[in-house]
Amino acid sequence: MTIYLGGSSKDKDTCRTLGYALAVEGFNVLAPWLSWTPETHPNEQKNWLALLDCIQRASAMVYVGPPTGIFSAGATFEAGYALGLHRPVYLYSPRDRSISDPVYHWSYAANVYRIEDWEFLLESLSWTKGALTR
Repeated sequence: MTIYLGGSSKDKDTCRTLGYALAVEGFNVLAPWLSWTPETHPNEQKNWLALLDCIQRASAMVYVGPPTGIFSAGATFEAGYALGLHRPVYLYSPRDRSISDPVYHWSYAANVYRIEDWEFLLESLSWTKGALTR
């Protein structure tokens, strides 16, 4: 199963670790933004088109929520794009959240799954893997 991994560029280390762990579990992880440098800034159109292509090729998106609660505008756009393509979005954010947190409101959206536990994320993705063909 192919997964698009999104998150904040300020939290690249966590995203890399999660991407590696998912790959070890047998998932094909797409996250070209993790290799971007200041010379290849995400505002370049070719980079955005590459991300959108990855999302189109993926069966699902895992959106890594930062511990600060400040979500990346780019990754939020990517999640919206994935939802527009009817891809499930797994919002992995292991910290406690309040009602003022934007993620709290995402919990009510169709096809969005808020996951706070690593083992449950793997279990959910494995179940999805069997249900999806992409």
